[in-house]
Amino acid sequence: MEIIKEKTIAFTGNRNLTSPNGLLGIELRTAIINELYKTIEREYLENGFTTYLSGMAIGFDFLSGLAVTELKHRYPEIKFIAVIPFVGHHDRFSAHQRLNFENLCELADDIITVSATPSIEAYHSRNDFLISHSSKIIAYHNGKPRSGTGSTIRKALAKGINVENIYLTT
Repeated sequence: MEIIKEKTIAFTGNRNLTSPNGLLGIELRTAIINELYKTIEREYLENGFTTYLSGMAIGFDFLSGLAVTELKHRYPEIKFIAVIPFVGHHDRFSAHQRLNFENLCELADDIITVSATPSIEAYHSRNDFLISHSSKIIAYHNGKPRSGTGSTIRKALAKGINVENIYLTT
């Protein structure tokens, strides 16, 4: 599947979800998904973004994939691409997380696996892929600089990519 950078948004976010408003559990996940629905729909309708990339980590990446696949029912032009850092990425997930991962992969329009072998470099390569193939990043970042999300945001900003952090809106 061809990825048109100017029409593509990538997601990056924390695995362990927290909220500036103290929301927890299902309330927090619901707030994030609702914000994702609004943001994705706005970007599609107002700015013509049709392709959405998820790095397929637990936490925000899963929620972003869920939101995109749900909105595909209303807007069939929307495409969801799962970008996996390495073969077997989901092997260490819990049974529930593995099921979520597999379900999202089944709903994806395309699956891109960045590396054949597990490594820290594979995660960085996955994040670099997200940055190099999108013209906007939607993030869920609590501000901690020493994280994959923080690193991805810094790299995207250095390349002039617009980053929208929806953390403060939940």
